[in-house]
Amino acid sequence: MKNLFVLYDANCQFCCRCRNWLENQPAYLELTFIPARSPEAHRQFPGIEKYESSNELTVISEEGAVYQGSAAFIMCLYALVEYREWSLRLSRPTLLPFARQMFDFISNHRSAFSKWLRKSSDDDIARSLEHYPPMPCGNENMSCLIAAKQGKAN
Repeated sequence: MKNLFVLYDANCQFCCRCRNWLENQPAYLELTFIPARSPEAHRQFPGIEKYESSNELTVISEEGAVYQGSAAFIMCLYALVEYREWSLRLSRPTLLPFARQMFDFISNHRSAFSKWLRKSSDDDIARSLEHYPPMPCGNENMSCLIAAKQGKAN
């Protein structure tokens, strides 16, 4: 596999920022971005309509494998040099439910993220985020997320 096609919502500010972030990361695989539901997507991937009703991130490999939702999120991470290890970890049975949870949260709130990003400068966003307390443990410590899921938060 050398290329992944990422179908994203070109009308969503959050999705566009994610695209920009992905484009600027060192990658093992070439990422080709195509607006979802576009004539280009329909031309390049006949039959893609059956996947469009889910309104989820969709990634298609050059071999034609289709990934949606958290699987698509994991594939995007897999393409990136600095995040491949995370993609492999998140795809394991123990962490896969949490990958779905994380992706679902982001996906379900993307319109709110999009509005917030569209209306705010970087400085405004930084000031807003200063009001939120940090997570009780570091990002690298997944045990706090597992404990929280089981009702045993620190």
